[in-house]
Amino acid sequence: MELFELLEKLHGAFGPSGDEAGVRELIKSIAAPYADEMDVDVMGNLIVRKRGEGPKLMLCAHMDSIGFVVTHIDEDGLLRCGRLGGVDPKAAIFTPVRFKNGTRGVFARKEGDKDEKWKIDDCFIDIGARSREEAERLVQIGDIAVYDTPINRCGGRAISPYMDNRVSLRASKRRRTTPTSSSPRRRKWDCEAPRPRRTPSPRAMAWWWT
Repeated sequence: MELFELLEKLHGAFGPSGDEAGVRELIKSIAAPYADEMDVDVMGNLIVRKRGEGPKLMLCAHMDSIGFVVTHIDEDGLLRCGRLGGVDPKAAIFTPVRFKNGTRGVFARKEGDKDEKWKIDDCFIDIGARSREEAERLVQIGDIAVYDTPINRCGGRAISPYMDNRVSLRASKRRRTTPTSSSPRRRKWDCEAPRPRRTPSPRAMAWWWT
């Protein structure tokens, strides 16, 4: 599968923190031809194993994405929300979003509000509902929305709000090819990723274990 095509599939998979089943199933289907066994643990981590001789190698990437969780529905049908992960309200303003059931909307704030602090409590998700009752037929409190913007080509690069960390999932899949050096001490693989700057917080991960 061509690189950009696979990135498109990973980008489009629904998988916010706490509800990674959609993206996990996609990764399982991609990994299946290369895996000797696959397991999902109680935390939702996907563990893919490829048996072989020699030193063991583990590749790890988180598969969840940031988003918004609905905390309240106003009388006028607007959805109040909280952060799911490191969302910056100012950067996310007027960004299209979608829910797991396909309901779409936009993350916005009140017209004329000039407060530069950009508190998420002052923002909302507009799904086009005109009343609470209409909104509740589409979305419930606790439902999660993710960014609904496409992945685009830009010269030899790709632009996407979820490049972190779907691109590393793609890199993990590409790693299944042969290393370019047979040195047992230091190997250069066909695809490398920078080391994390800190230990990641608990979240669902996708693992390659060889």
